[in-house]
Amino acid sequence: MKKTFTVIEYSSFFAVRHNPSGGEHPMGDGVDTLLDEDGKALIPGTPGFIEAWEHVLNADEQGTLEAYFPQHLEDQLRPQLSTGRIQNNLFHAMNNQMTKPRFSLGQTLATPGAIEALQQAGQAPAEFLDRHVRGDWGDVCQEDAALNDEALIDGSRLLSAYKLNNGTKVWVITEAVGDNGRRAATTILLPEEY
Repeated sequence: MKKTFTVIEYSSFFAVRHNPSGGEHPMGDGVDTLLDEDGKALIPGTPGFIEAWEHVLNADEQGTLEAYFPQHLEDQLRPQLSTGRIQNNLFHAMNNQMTKPRFSLGQTLATPGAIEALQQAGQAPAEFLDRHVRGDWGDVCQEDAALNDEALIDGSRLLSAYKLNNGTKVWVITEAVGDNGRRAATTILLPEEY
């Protein structure tokens, strides 16, 4: 059986490949983690690493597309629309297609506290990274939202604030543009870790 997603190991990270398009999404920055039976993170090169990731990614194709390849959702939804089978998440998927990323995230990182909070809330980092990169600044005051909008033009730091399902607050911060004209990194963290 042909898989929609495969995992490729590189020397310092791994990536998930969307086989129909050939697109790849880099992983292995600590944001996306699978744990073994003992609660230890599976790391590239260990036995069963690729198989475990491919099982998870292919078991929820829709969720994997939403998290890592939102640009390919329209292709998947077109047959559903033509046959009249509209999924509950159609509006969300269509909304993602209409709102393109407004800046580059750079490398995505998360602090240990943020990872634990996301796991406890049962939410994925991609949910908040997606909102952040599309200019949904979350629970920031009007002044901070205006500063973010200016930062899209002048290259300064971007800050979003979100509440998890369990009420925990997380921040998403994208560094200012560096000398190379790029934003180096985006970090998910708890406010007290700043």
